[in-house]
Amino acid sequence: MTYKGETPLIGGKSLTSKTFYGGIGANVQEMFSVNEMEKDETAYFASTTPYEPNNASPEDLVHMLKDAGRNTDAVGKLMTAKNGVYDPAHLVGMESKNTFNGTWGTDATWHKIFYKDIKAHEMFTGTFEAEKTIKFHENPVPETIHAICDGIDC
Repeated sequence: MTYKGETPLIGGKSLTSKTFYGGIGANVQEMFSVNEMEKDETAYFASTTPYEPNNASPEDLVHMLKDAGRNTDAVGKLMTAKNGVYDPAHLVGMESKNTFNGTWGTDATWHKIFYKDIKAHEMFTGTFEAEKTIKFHENPVPETIHAICDGIDC
């Protein structure tokens, strides 16, 4: 997108993945009010069944991912399709390269009760060049929650 004019261009973009509807509870927002802007932006929003290696069923893939645990190389091999593209299970984000004269900002939040609370807010005013990538990517396999007394008589 390219804009130059005396009247400010005011706008924004919002990507929301609501937990209630099966998403991850993340929100990424961009806002701007500029007199001049050159922008190259890519938005990411995925809520898919992960790639299934060796024609395995989704249930088999879940077991293979659980076995891989926190071994990032093993998980990467399971989640990479034959064409070399990583298949995210849940992803929300945007990647932006901007040159602007005015005000530009981003807000990003990801909240899971008792698990994570991430908040980021940035606002820039003036003549700037900015490159920004915000991605919230959830592990396709739920984390194992261990009881406090795990291995001990409770």
